[in-house]
Amino acid sequence: MALCDNSTAQGAIDEEDFPFPDGSTLVKEVYGGDQELMALDVMSKRDGAWYWLGTADDGQTVRLHEGDLIEGDVAMCSGCHGGTAPSPPTDSVFLAEYGL
Repeated sequence: MALCDNSTAQGAIDEEDFPFPDGSTLVKEVYGGDQELMALDVMSKRDGAWYWLGTADDGQTVRLHEGDLIEGDVAMCSGCHGGTAPSPPTDSVFLAEYGL
């Protein structure tokens, strides 16, 4: 996995200033066992809430989970990110996995 972000999100990370401000966008690159890009998972902060989007490796095709689009306020995403607060608290983002 690799994590990319925009300057709004990076500013919060650099300053350890959480919660993330609106406009923050984080993109997780998901790789398979052969190190080929399999998917992109996107978190975007809007109106004080996180929204998610999951795409195939082409970055264009929205993925499905159990027949539902991975787009918007996705229970599969918010179930983990909202249900378990990372330590230290980083606004539902698991930064420690990326050494941040």
